[in-house]
Amino acid sequence: MTTELFQALVGLLSGAIGLYGYVPYIRGTLRGRFRPNPVSWLIWALLGVVSLTGQVEGGAGFGLIVTAGTAAGCALIVLLALKATSLRAAVTTSSTLDRACLAGALLALFLLTTQHDASLAVLLSNSVGLIGFIPTVVTSIRAPWSEGVSVYAFAAGKFALAMAALPNWNLLTALYPALCLAEELAMVVLLLVARARRSVLSQPCSPLKRRLSSLTLIKPISDLRSMRPEKSAAFGVMSKNTDQRS
Repeated sequence: MTTELFQALVGLLSGAIGLYGYVPYIRGTLRGRFRPNPVSWLIWALLGVVSLTGQVEGGAGFGLIVTAGTAAGCALIVLLALKATSLRAAVTTSSTLDRACLAGALLALFLLTTQHDASLAVLLSNSVGLIGFIPTVVTSIRAPWSEGVSVYAFAAGKFALAMAALPNWNLLTALYPALCLAEELAMVVLLLVARARRSVLSQPCSPLKRRLSSLTLIKPISDLRSMRPEKSAAFGVMSKNTDQRS
């Protein structure tokens, strides 16, 4: 197998994995199970378009498939997130953090498209990607089940394969998939930890406490209180019998 054929197959496979990863997330969004943050997905869509332009100039080859699919998938999720409301309503009801992140990302994207320094491009691309994750990270910590884990896990796999499909490794071609790979893996870990923590905190009592409460020697306070009238009644009967004998 030649190198070009291998890169083509890996590029097509990564693109297929990426598209498949969006299917359960889109289905969950349509059913109301997931609530994607439109600001995050809009930033990622714009970053994907800018990165796609840079990869075309840098000769990314079949690695472009993942970047193009990511930009299209993120744009579709933005439309689904705004389906129930208008763009104006989404902007007016968004939080201050969302607006600040969107403004910062737009500024960084503008600077990214107007400069030609490679080191500055690295800094700006990392900044845009991280800014896009801020609203989703905040939402995931507060409501970890409002985001899907599988979409980020599949995304990590597709970006790893996309890096293997790159014929030329440089800042323009490898920066975007490497950055996305690290961010997707971090998001998977964050969601799993947040869900596990929320599950533990939602339990009414610890297993040890439930086991101790089930023992016959330990009675709840309510049971002890319910026994007091019976004891008092029994004591009254005994006192009455004693008075009658006397």
